[in-house]
Amino acid sequence: MAGLRIQYVHWIGPTMGIYLVGFGIYSIYLDVINYLSGAYELYAASALSAGSLRRNTFGSFLPLASQSMYTNLGLGKLASGFHWLSAVCSVGVLVLTRD
Repeated sequence: MAGLRIQYVHWIGPTMGIYLVGFGIYSIYLDVINYLSGAYELYAASALSAGSLRRNTFGSFLPLASQSMYTNLGLGKLASGFHWLSAVCSVGVLVLTRD
């Protein structure tokens, strides 16, 4: 591959990116737990259980669809779609954390 150039990426770059993604996921997780336990006070355990079931089911089956998503959409469109989805979901975090 004549046009391929390998560039050096310092280890702190991907590490900081993973940290930011993990922090975002953890923040959303805590906000959802606080919302569910506050909205369903008497039935909080059932609401948290249903939320965990939904989250784990989505996390289990999304990798099975990833091959066809990459094949049909391509890397650029799929990444852009996930970026827009995360931007829309970040608005939900603001709504859940408002006073």
